[in-house]
Amino acid sequence: MRWHIRRRLIEKAVEWTKAGNYPGVMLETQNNNVAGCHLYQSCSFELGGFERFLYKGLNGSMKEIALYW
Repeated sequence: MRWHIRRRLIEKAVEWTKAGNYPGVMLETQNNNVAGCHLYQSCSFELGGFERFLYKGLNGSMKEIALYW
């Protein structure tokens, strides 16, 4: 998917939450998803936290860290 399509999908999701009077949007991704992290940051999302052991519960050998935006 092209960059502008991804950005537009996020913008639509934010519009939908505002129209529905929801409190906000939260994203979760892995620390190795660098392109996604750049996209979320460029869409004004802020990194709010992380969880080092989330994926280890699924597979003990996983090294990814969950990032919450």
